[in-house]
Amino acid sequence: MMPKVVHSFHEPEDAVDVENGTVDTAVDVVTKEDHGEEALHLSESDGNKGSRMLLYFTTFSRFAVASFLTSAGCHVIPAVYLDTPTQDFKYASIFFILATGLLIVNAMIDFFQARGVVARTNAFLHILAPAVLEAGSISLYPGINKSGQPLAQYFFLVGTTIVCVAVFGDIGRLLHRGSAVSIASIVSQFSVIVGAVNFNYGTAFLMPEYLTSDPAIAKGGRFFVAGGVCFFVNAFATLSDKFF
Repeated sequence: MMPKVVHSFHEPEDAVDVENGTVDTAVDVVTKEDHGEEALHLSESDGNKGSRMLLYFTTFSRFAVASFLTSAGCHVIPAVYLDTPTQDFKYASIFFILATGLLIVNAMIDFFQARGVVARTNAFLHILAPAVLEAGSISLYPGINKSGQPLAQYFFLVGTTIVCVAVFGDIGRLLHRGSAVSIASIVSQFSVIVGAVNFNYGTAFLMPEYLTSDPAIAKGGRFFVAGGVCFFVNAFATLSDKFF
């Protein structure tokens, strides 16, 4: 008599087959690992794209800053601003406000990317300097400063001094690292210092004792234009250092 064969079409929820169970488990683990790695790569890719976009912005906005500063300097020169509808420093003030506003944005981006107390302190100086210059730019706008004091000039003198201190801090940190520094980076740093010195020196010719002398004001404006050109040098040097 043949033994009776019982066919069962029911499979338990928990598989008994060790081989199948092992394969299923392995596939599940591999799938999870693949998804995890894929998510990690996507996260890194998104982060790199974000950093790249910020780098593009902070680099190419320097050309806008240089353009605004140079235009502001031109509109300080009497032969230029006397041809404007208001015949005063209105347009110079507007261009200064735009330039210093962009500098604040760039400095804040650098501040949040800085690591370490020293780097963040130096980055804060880079925020403080254009903030002071922004206050001076607003004070230069006709009708804003009613104190009778040359507030715009004082703010410009203090702000440009802080710029020099901040950049010397950058140079000190570069030297402390001991790593090789590119020529473009050196040009980028020193062009800002020379530009700030030009703005500082030009501001001296806008003090009240000189405001009655068109030649003196024109000299101050030309120093401002020279400062703006220095920031163009900074923009090109930064572009070369970051992308070439």
